[in-house]
Amino acid sequence: MLSLITLATSALALFGLARGAIPDATWNLPINLTDPNSPTVSVTGTIQMAVAQMEADYPGWNATFMALEPRPSDDNRKDDEPEPNIVYKCNTSEAMAYKADIKEGIKYLRKVPGTAKNGAGPDNCGRVSCSYNSAIIWCNQDDEEKELQWYQIADAAQYTYYYCLFDIHVIYVRGHGDYVDDKWGVIIRKEYC
Repeated sequence: MLSLITLATSALALFGLARGAIPDATWNLPINLTDPNSPTVSVTGTIQMAVAQMEADYPGWNATFMALEPRPSDDNRKDDEPEPNIVYKCNTSEAMAYKADIKEGIKYLRKVPGTAKNGAGPDNCGRVSCSYNSAIIWCNQDDEEKELQWYQIADAAQYTYYYCLFDIHVIYVRGHGDYVDDKWGVIIRKEYC
């Protein structure tokens, strides 16, 4: 006999909302953020989980991380100007995320040093940010491993965020931003976290 919890978990998984439906990213984070030669440790989770784990293992890490200046985009576009090389899909069936929490996730991603790696696709996706049930998911559509700078993922999320805002007075956002030629993209949507 199925329990109520089993039925609820199955229903959430069917709609792609259960924790673990999209795996979390793995981060190679420096133990000492102020030392470019610092050894790194591998932490699996969203950026919020990774920061919390680093703080638990290395007290003071979070304060140093939060003091870092977010890396700006490498181009000259305004923050709210869409990236012309992305194909945007805003009218998706996915649940909407909270705008403020997506913006905070983008800010966190801009602080992460180093590169992000995602295994061969297509559709190899991982949650890189999730707070208050608002997620940024990075997907590799290529048949080879993909390596990017974290700020590039933040850029794609930021462009998708602004392009897919339905109304500045609405508190929600959702959408996909796909670099079709480069075979990767981001998804902004509600995810339970």
